[in-house]
Amino acid sequence: MKTIFTVLSLILSLSLSAQNPNDAIISFSGGVVNIKNMPAKSDKIKGSVYQIQDWSVGNILLKSGETVKNYPLKYDLKYSRYEIKTPDAEKVLNLADVKEVSWMLPNGTFEHFVNSSEYESVGYTGMYKIVAPGTVSILRATQLKVEEGHYNPALDVGTTDNKYVQKNSYYTLQNGKIAAVKLSKKKILSLFGDKAEAVKQFAKTNKLKYSNEAHLARIFDYYYSL
Repeated sequence: MKTIFTVLSLILSLSLSAQNPNDAIISFSGGVVNIKNMPAKSDKIKGSVYQIQDWSVGNILLKSGETVKNYPLKYDLKYSRYEIKTPDAEKVLNLADVKEVSWMLPNGTFEHFVNSSEYESVGYTGMYKIVAPGTVSILRATQLKVEEGHYNPALDVGTTDNKYVQKNSYYTLQNGKIAAVKLSKKKILSLFGDKAEAVKQFAKTNKLKYSNEAHLARIFDYYYSL
């Protein structure tokens, strides 16, 4: 008898909710919220697919040996291709045709990239940024990820929107071999052998951080000057 009463009560509540959908409420551990005030689900993904949002003037060395020189460029991480701004139209160049790229950012910073296909595979397809060149180089790989939105209806905080985020990982390149590396003081200093103490003192004196790419380039420049 109790079971029948429970089922009838459930049917009745569903019936009432169907008749008044805008007045339906949902209970949470944190309280109660009116369903009409809940945000609608969005299929759009916020954020940019470009490695750098602004156009950066640079050169592209093609695998054919030809060079595309002095054009504004953008790199589309989602589709792994370069966009080239010409006087006539914006052109696209697939990653498979690219060997190297160098460009100057709007803030005056110079960056150089090499196609990952030039090296052994480590499960990454894209362009490596050369953070610090030399007999031991530091490379950066950037991948585009989608971060799912999180909305708490009880507290009415957060968002249902997903967004693009860029995730960086770092590698050493030595004798043609690539290995993952963490940009920590201990890991970086281990690359310098008997010169590690001198490099350590240089970084300390100049207040350089091993996790900062610009600082890391200075640290490696000093190492190669020893």
